[in-house]
Amino acid sequence: MIKKFKIRRHLSIRFRIFVAMTSLVIIAFGGIAALTIPQYKEQSNKYHEQRLERKKTQLQRSISYVFQETPFDLNKKEIDSIFQEKIFQIIFLLTIILALLPGFYLGVVLFFSCQ
Repeated sequence: MIKKFKIRRHLSIRFRIFVAMTSLVIIAFGGIAALTIPQYKEQSNKYHEQRLERKKTQLQRSISYVFQETPFDLNKKEIDSIFQEKIFQIIFLLTIILALLPGFYLGVVLFFSCQ
């Protein structure tokens, strides 16, 4: 009792045009995606490399400024105290700006904020 389904061999021109246009749209979408995705990744990587380069330059300028403005002599023993002072200033400003109450620890208590 298996009935054979009759497939219509003569498809209408309207249906054939519809299938052709749909397939063209899908192929165009795939082609655009295949070209756009690698270009976007390359552009994103290039942007992040430039951003890291700008951060590196800014950090070098900042360190240079700290060395120029410090009243201490520039030797190995004094460099620790120079940057420790700068770290205290940064932590103090952050606690004031963000109104934080926790203590900051780096092995020993560096700063404890209480308001």
